[in-house]
Amino acid sequence: MELLSACLGYMDYFERMRQLLPGAGALVADTSKRIVAGKLVLEITSTLREALATEIDIEGERVTPDNALTQLVARALATEAIDEVEHFVSFLENEVWPWVIEIGGTRSWAAGSALSRATEVTQKLTTMLHFERQLLDVCESVHIEKG
Repeated sequence: MELLSACLGYMDYFERMRQLLPGAGALVADTSKRIVAGKLVLEITSTLREALATEIDIEGERVTPDNALTQLVARALATEAIDEVEHFVSFLENEVWPWVIEIGGTRSWAAGSALSRATEVTQKLTTMLHFERQLLDVCESVHIEKG
């Protein structure tokens, strides 16, 4: 089912971004590195790289610290994660659950299958939200750190 694979894809992405975030500032500053991330994170990375190039042209060196860059990436990443989960949950509420309730109310083999899939999606959603919470905690800790 595409929905389950999408859920697993989000979990993988959230975990990868959680691991990447502590070094995001250095990654952004190194223009030779290719960042594999979502659209919003790539947009902020591109904007930051342009700003750093301008900063170097004006100042003669980079003065923005890595932690400031990491904080900006963390903000974009948190926004992106929340948006993705909101889209996923909205799809479940509007498309999947009405179908499950309709099919699940009948006495058929399809009803059992629909309820089984709904249970599986619910379990995956719980796991996905756990991964998202871990990512958001890392994003928040980046903003709490000083200097």
